[in-house]
Amino acid sequence: MFEIIGTDLSARVGRLKTPHGEITTPALLPVIQPVSQSISLDAISNLGFQGVMTNAYITLRRKKDEAEKKGIHKIINFNGPIMTDSGGYQILEFGQVNTNLEQMALFQQKIKSDICVILDKPTGYKSSREFAVNNVKDTLVAAKKTLNIIEKTDSLWTGVVQGGLHLDLLAKCAQKMSKMPFDVYALGSPTGLMENYGFAQLGKMIIETKKNIPINKPLHLFGAGHPLTIPLAVSLGCDLFDSASYVLFARRNKYMTENGTVNLTRLKTLPCLCSMCTKYSLKEIKESDSLEREKILGLHNLYVLQKEIMMVREAILEGRLWEYTLSKSNEKKIQLRLQLQCLFHGLKKHKLFL
Repeated sequence: MFEIIGTDLSARVGRLKTPHGEITTPALLPVIQPVSQSISLDAISNLGFQGVMTNAYITLRRKKDEAEKKGIHKIINFNGPIMTDSGGYQILEFGQVNTNLEQMALFQQKIKSDICVILDKPTGYKSSREFAVNNVKDTLVAAKKTLNIIEKTDSLWTGVVQGGLHLDLLAKCAQKMSKMPFDVYALGSPTGLMENYGFAQLGKMIIETKKNIPINKPLHLFGAGHPLTIPLAVSLGCDLFDSASYVLFARRNKYMTENGTVNLTRLKTLPCLCSMCTKYSLKEIKESDSLEREKILGLHNLYVLQKEIMMVREAILEGRLWEYTLSKSNEKKIQLRLQLQCLFHGLKKHKLFL
């Protein structure tokens, strides 16, 4: 199911087999809106993305009968591997969802998701310990119940590790989740940290999860879609990512570069040779209507993210991932270098280097 073909630090290049094809890891799965996607799936496929993620909960609420009849691949018009989020993000944002774990589990199977996710209870990264304890408990209960009710199909199932910045709870959740026969494991609730560049805390969460799950199973990091986050997360052992950052940034006129993002209004030239930046001038992009600009910037941002994934893969295979990760530290090079050294010392201590 998961074949490892190259390693460096705690990173690996691998092949994840799914019912609708293989995904070469590390891999980013762009998040697709199942009802009103602004950027076509053909354009995303043409950039080299082998798989995508979409939201099973929104699909259930908006297109339940159609999705059960046609399958999720027809709904979003994509033939490759699809991972489906079960509604955990909506719980994190709104506190609850109008469904239950049994319905979400069976629905994901009915729509033939390639990689299904349990309906977990996200911790968030600012939660109290009491809140985190309860959500870890609920997530573990949801995992056990889900495995008991799902039918035997070719779909892969993902167990989500919660606990947030409470590292002992995170470790406990990972240990108990690792004893259940999941195909993929995922680290939940990191989005707020990544938005605030909390790389040191994120690194500790990844290490705590990584050392407590089976080393032969892929680790997914929810919501990671930034050119500075990906190399660090891969170095520490993450294999899969999902993100809607490409379009969310585009809506805010944010233009991705290999070292971060910049507002479109601050650009003097287009420092990129992707199809969008060669087709349109900076003036044309700035003067386009909001929907067209979203598509142009969204495709450019996807190009930058896919290029980052490819650069990281190559660095792993050439054995220079440490140097490449340090090169992404930008103006905070000294501080990040020290943080990375501490994080990798933790990896060595727990024998997570491959």
